[in-house]
Amino acid sequence: MGGKVKIRVPDLNENIVETIGQNIDNIFDENYEKWYNETKYLSSPKMFENEHYKNIVSLGNSVVPSIIRKLKETPAHLFEALAEITGQDPVPENHWGNIELMAQDWVKWWEEEISARS
Repeated sequence: MGGKVKIRVPDLNENIVETIGQNIDNIFDENYEKWYNETKYLSSPKMFENEHYKNIVSLGNSVVPSIIRKLKETPAHLFEALAEITGQDPVPENHWGNIELMAQDWVKWWEEEISARS
């Protein structure tokens, strides 16, 4: 998962920062840990305003496998990022608010996407 890449992402001051040769998984993990630690006691809307969350979303489709990996390890509030990146939302209404079920829905969606591409 996640190979070496050259990406351009905005920092807090909207300056474009180029990251060369870093592994997407490492970039994701770094931003995820910072985001989680800074927002673990915040309400959902405020969680998504965090700079590290925005950094994750800015990685686009290339970060989706890393997010799915994280959801398999530990269900987390990464659903908004996935929906924003992919334009999809495989979570049925009766699963809203249940983090474990929502994570399972996204993992299932991803596995079906991968199967469809094979």
